[in-house]
Amino acid sequence: ISMDAAKMYIHLFDSFTIEYQGEILNMREHLSRQSLSLLEVFVLHNQKNISREFLMELFWENSDNPLSSLKFNIFRLRKLLKEIHTFQDIEFIHTEKGGYRFQPEVETIVDTSLFEKEFAAIEKAASYDDNTSVHARIIIDLYDGGLYNDTEQLWFMQKVEYFRNVFLSVTDKLCAYYLRSAQYAELKSIALKAATLEPSVEENHFYYIQALISEGDYAAAYEYYQTSTRMLVSEYAISLSEKMKELYSDIIGNNEEKKKRIQKDYGIKQEEVEYMIKRFDKRRANYYYANTAKK
Repeated sequence: ISMDAAKMYIHLFDSFTIEYQGEILNMREHLSRQSLSLLEVFVLHNQKNISREFLMELFWENSDNPLSSLKFNIFRLRKLLKEIHTFQDIEFIHTEKGGYRFQPEVETIVDTSLFEKEFAAIEKAASYDDNTSVHARIIIDLYDGGLYNDTEQLWFMQKVEYFRNVFLSVTDKLCAYYLRSAQYAELKSIALKAATLEPSVEENHFYYIQALISEGDYAAAYEYYQTSTRMLVSEYAISLSEKMKELYSDIIGNNEEKKKRIQKDYGIKQEEVEYMIKRFDKRRANYYYANTAKK
């Protein structure tokens, strides 16, 4: 996103920062935990009215006087925001009939709102093409992990899970499109980001290995396959899918080109290649059996 100093940019994914007038403010350094969570709820509502009842139930369900707690915390949030020099002339929280609304007096762009807008444009697409992939790529670029939240309220957890599930679904379809259209550099970039953010999801590793194989980098594909599958089995107790297992054959195949590449990458003699392949296969089979037999 091209930044305009006159606009306010709010980032909620994996952080809580606000960019305005050339400054980048980490809101965790300026607000209390309670105020931070309260502000996040306002931002996530996309400038819609939020009822007092919703806020009281969300934050002060067990309070003896939830309305008093709400009013005090709204007052405190407004005060803390005013104490930030960059925001001293901006009203963020407006009182309305029955509730409040987050609506700064400047044009505001929020990453989660952009995420939802882009997803709405492709939500019904069973697979992606040149047009839908543009929206999908924006979604992937926007997402950097879960939201900031220091609470266990169901509403927050549902929001976090919603964004995560959309990210994974879009990633899967976009990777399939890049593989199908032979855009291997894009595939590798997207799959690696997804595998880094969500290491327990086999599909992310599968597509990254596919990209390495498609680019002819069998040595890197082999190393990553060994590392990622070992992690999936031992750390996440995941049994590998058949298509993941079949990737191993694509990496350590029987054709001469792959054998020459193995010989070159590992610095072994030609007559040792077959022995090395058999040894890897046996070690791999024993490892998976030991880690999955009791599951």
